[in-house]
Amino acid sequence: MALILQQLQLSGHVPSSRDNIAYMDIFKNHIEAFEKNTLYNDLKLKEARDEIYNTMLDFDMDKVVEFTLSMT
Repeated sequence: MALILQQLQLSGHVPSSRDNIAYMDIFKNHIEAFEKNTLYNDLKLKEARDEIYNTMLDFDMDKVVEFTLSMT
């Protein structure tokens, strides 16, 4: 999931030392990007927040329960 978030420009992933010998360099680069406010894409983050919020508004738990009960 961390790699997907990174691909979406929503975060930076630091691999385990077992997965990448240069993990500390990657960590340092991410810290520098964070300090420069370039670790993530602000527009992409806003889009993700909006999508999460709209999904939350559209979610109807009563319909989920009703549907589930109708399946039995």
